[in-house]
Parts: sequence; C-alpha cells; structure tokens
Amino acid sequence: METAPVAEQPGKVLIVDDSAANLRLLSDMLTANGYDVFLAQEGAVALRHVRFQLPDLILLDVVMPNIDGFKVCQFLKSDERTRDIPVVFMTSLAETTDKIRAFRMGAADYITKPFQAEEVLARVETLLSLHVMRKKLEARNMELLHANKALANVNAALSCEIVERKQAEAEVKQYQDQLEDLVRERTAELARANASLKGEIKERERAEEKVLASLREKEILLKEIHHRVKNNLQIISSLLELQCEHIHDKQALRYFRESQDRIKTMALVHERLYTSADLASINVGEYLGSLVLYLVHSYVKDPGRITLNFDIEEFCLGIEEAIPCGLIVNELVSNCLKHAFPGSRGGKVVVTCHISDQDMILLRVFDNGVGLPADLDFRNTETLGLQIVNLLARQLRGTIEFENDAGASFSIRFRLPSVAEHERWGDAT
Repeated sequence: METAPVAEQPGKVLIVDDSAANLRLLSDMLTANGYDVFLAQEGAVALRHVRFQLPDLILLDVVMPNIDGFKVCQFLKSDERTRDIPVVFMTSLAETTDKIRAFRMGAADYITKPFQAEEVLARVETLLSLHVMRKKLEARNMELLHANKALANVNAALSCEIVERKQAEAEVKQYQDQLEDLVRERTAELARANASLKGEIKERERAEEKVLASLREKEILLKEIHHRVKNNLQIISSLLELQCEHIHDKQALRYFRESQDRIKTMALVHERLYTSADLASINVGEYLGSLVLYLVHSYVKDPGRITLNFDIEEFCLGIEEAIPCGLIVNELVSNCLKHAFPGSRGGKVVVTCHISDQDMILLRVFDNGVGLPADLDFRNTETLGLQIVNLLARQLRGTIEFENDAGASFSIRFRLPSVAEHERWGDAT
C-alpha cells in the first residue's frame, strides 16, 4: 500500500495578525520566496483557515481582539489534526512569562516585532524543513508497517505450505524446489528492505541532530532572556538610586529604598537562572541565603549586633514560586532588621524553609525582638509590606500563621508544585 507523497518546500504558511500592515509585510516577504500564503486578522478566521487549508506553518500574533494568540494555539494543540503544525508566536512584548508560556504551550519558535526579513525567512525555512522531514518519517513508518504486515502474512503462508508438504511425502521433492525458489526471493526482498531501513535510520539520525540543535538554540535564547531581564532590573534599581540622591524627604526615600530591595530580589532570581544549568528552577537555599545577606548589608550598620540563623533545605523551585517566596522573605526580614531591634539592642533573626511529608513547603521568619503592636491585625493593615506578604501568600495558594510572643514569627505554608501544576499555572498567567 503506497502512501501519499509529502509536499516539498516551499509550503503553505498561515499568517495571523490584527495589523493589516504586518500582514502585507509578511505576505509580500514570503510570497516573494515562493511560499503559499493565507491571511487572517483574528483568531476565529484563523481557526477556519486551519481547518480547511491545513497549513504547514502558522505565524501567530499574541495580542488580538476576541481570541488572542495563546487561545488559538491552545485550540490547535488540542486537535489531533492540527497539533503537529509548527506555531511561531509574533509579538512586540518582551515579557519573559509570555515567552515561557508560549514554549510550554508547544510553540515551535518566537519572533519579536519589528520584523527582520532575514530572521523571519530563516526561521520559516528551518521550521518548514523540520515539518516536512517529520511528515516524511511518518509516511515512511506507515510503509514499513504495511511491509511488515505483508511479510508476516507471507511467513504464515510459508508455514502452512511446509505442513502440507510434510503430509504429502510423494510431492516433497517438487514442493521443495518451489520452496527454495520462494525462499531465495524472500531473502532478496528482506535484503532490499534491510538496506532501505539502514537508509531510513541515517535519515532519522540527521533529523534528530537538527532537533537537538534547535533545542540548544532555545536554551541559549532562554539564558539570554534571563540575562536581559536581570540587566533591565539592575538598570531600574540604578535609576532609583540616582533619584534617591535628589530626595530629601525621609519617608519618600524609605519607599524608594524598599522598592530597590524588591527589584533586587526579583533580579537575583534571573541572575541565578542565567548562571544555572537548569533554566526552569532555582536552588532555594542558595537564593534565600544570598538575599538575606544582601538585606543585612543594606540595613544593619553594625552586623555583629544581629545574629542570622539559616535552616533551609536544599531543593528547587520554579520561577513562578521562587519570586513570590523571595519577595515574602525580603519583606519579613527587612521588617525585622528595621523595627525589631531599636537603638543598640541586639538579637537574632531566623529563616527556615523545609518540605514536609505531604509535599508542603513551610517557610518561617522570626526574631526575638520587640514584636509587633498587640492590636495589629496583619491581614487587614495599611502597611504595604504586610499587604504584599498576604498577597504573595495567596498567589502561592498558601496560608499564613502569625505569633507575637517574645518577638514576631511568620509561618507560610504552600504546596510544592508538581510538573503538571507548573504547566497549568503557566497557562493561567
């Protein structure tokens, strides 16, 4: 049984963008290079095009009216007929979470506006080549399955013939000659099939090399994203520092310093991810230790007056949990250092973080200082720091417990996310 031939490049490309100018630019660019181009200015029209045309590649804008690019991609990946069509997101946004979300949804690549013609053509050519190669491999696999089935039928027929020849001893010699001829034919067929299989194996190896090269390119891209985000946050921190030099109001200056600490907390996550071999998670012990030491150097003029104790288990968290966790520690520890030990009073600050048997993370920050006011309701307060702590705890889907005995103690519990939860949370952001 022969399979339908797989189309060679150039192929069919669907461009989805609510900007008519972008549609004209990309259409002219791809049509000039021999591609068959279809256009859509909204998600619903794009889905109809995909259903009837089945393009080889989709260039998909992220921000569109009614149905955005992420929703269109979700529909495509949930349909068995369209899930293997490569999707390339296009956007002028530079949000790291959007790009990570796109790749987790199954996007093949990401192009940033404004477009560079060479980059667009190179990415389209590469992805179409991989798509065509995959179709060829699938078609060849079907051929091999049919060939194996045919060979199995032949083997079954041969077995029946052998049984019949044993029962008819008088005709053994005649049937034996025929059987030898048939075996020689089958051997030759098997030799040809074996040679063809060797060629297919080499072709698959070349395809795997291309896929691995593409994965390495995406890893480099993620590292560059984290590096640029970290640099941008440091620039913002530096701008706030320059602004502080012109602020003489102590209250306003304190607000600026606190904002710098929060930015530094987020930048530290991206710095850890950029320098780590694992681009998706961060070592909690190293991260929180570095963060608390930074806060001590920022707020305590006499470090010997305050003792720091760490008891943090070695485990990793994704960026969706690491940043809220770090911001909570930033708010609670900085509050201890600023208010728990007035004057020349000494004391200790303790930060602990462990995983329980029920896959729950317990993060605790406490001190033996003067404590918080007895009538303070930490869940309903005008203090920005505690408001942030409550908000971030809800973001982590966790709970907060507070004790005000011989110092202030905050305990935050939240569940250690599984891989499936990471993907679901990423889709919801």
